[in-house]
Amino acid sequence: MLDVPPVVTDRERADGWSDRLEDVLLEAGSVFPRADLRRRAAACIRGLLGPLSRKNGWQLAEYAGDARPDGRQHLLDRSRWDVDELRDVVRRYVIAGLDDGGCGAGPAGAGVLVVDETGFAKKGHASAGAARQFTGSLSGVFPCQVGVMAAWATGAGQALIDRELYLPQEWTRDRARCRAAHVPDGVGFAAKPRQAEQMIDRILPDLPQGQVWVAADEVYGRDGAFRAFLESRELPYAAGGAGQPDGVAAAGPAAHRPAGRARRPGGGLGGAARRTLPARQPQPAAVGTTRPRPGHEGR
Repeated sequence: MLDVPPVVTDRERADGWSDRLEDVLLEAGSVFPRADLRRRAAACIRGLLGPLSRKNGWQLAEYAGDARPDGRQHLLDRSRWDVDELRDVVRRYVIAGLDDGGCGAGPAGAGVLVVDETGFAKKGHASAGAARQFTGSLSGVFPCQVGVMAAWATGAGQALIDRELYLPQEWTRDRARCRAAHVPDGVGFAAKPRQAEQMIDRILPDLPQGQVWVAADEVYGRDGAFRAFLESRELPYAAGGAGQPDGVAAAGPAAHRPAGRARRPGGGLGGAARRTLPARQPQPAAVGTTRPRPGHEGR
């Protein structure tokens, strides 16, 4: 896992980001075509980055100098804008900002694409995907939503650049419940590795030139289809629990070729992550324990 520093919450530094934030929102002009929506979006983001102990609608409104949270509620609930389009704009902006001129976190290139999931505790059952399920962020099985996340890491820093909400089968089998939570009718069940594959295919065209590594834990490393997907994209990877004993084992068609020396990938992946380098063609390796975390079997 990457050692991600906490978000800066100092008011002065957050206010200093105003010009850059305006640049992002101008790039997102097609997402927020009206000036009032752009202003509300900017105020909302400044509040989320600001030094607020609680970040609900009323406190965000007060931080922005508004008497009531109606504007923020309208932005998030009733106004029309495409959240996925905004995701793509922000991803391209972040990737450009983390370009370190070719001295990437990977051993021979641009950087490391890190895939992992995190949970968001929920008391009720109405939020899309909320269910009793395992989440490492809460260290057990709890009522929560789970999101599959992708982060981009280079020598210049790291940031989240994509996400997918995981919907358990108890949700996707109940279309009435999905409609009540505004889940589109065409959205069905997808295991977490399949969601990760969707994100990687979205992200790859935006990444800079150079070798891109993928790092993931055993939820993904134990999934043979996910490993085959990475190899089909010629992406070297460091993944835990891929059905191999502790240590390094070459995976895929090059496993029987003469192997070069093992080398550690960069980007803060830790000493456990290594791959085998064959004579010519880089070949991923499977690293880690064969024991899955509780609640991950079959997902």
